[in-house]
Amino acid sequence: APTLRVRSAPAAEALVHEVLDAAVASTALRGLCDATEGGQERATAAIGQLQGYSIDHLEPAWIGAEPYFRVDVTLRRLAGEERRSVAVRVREGCVERLWGAPLPAAIRPEPSELSL
Repeated sequence: APTLRVRSAPAAEALVHEVLDAAVASTALRGLCDATEGGQERATAAIGQLQGYSIDHLEPAWIGAEPYFRVDVTLRRLAGEERRSVAVRVREGCVERLWGAPLPAAIRPEPSELSL
């Protein structure tokens, strides 16, 4: 059986909270899929001054054969609010697409398939 680092919706939500709390506090962003120095710099530059956030919706989904959690968030900045959909990779246990393009619509498993 494959290793799943994020096994539940509460674990996925906690990971997104960890990343966004660090962004609000302007500290190093841990938990990003691109953990390289360049990835950290791009994320910090893209987010700007984040004053707060809310997690609006969370659901399990798939990209091809890869399970993930789609998490819809509202980011609050001085310039206003922005809604985003981010991905928590289940196998790797990291957050991606936080600062990039929104995710495509979630692909839900068929009722007969195993759901996360």
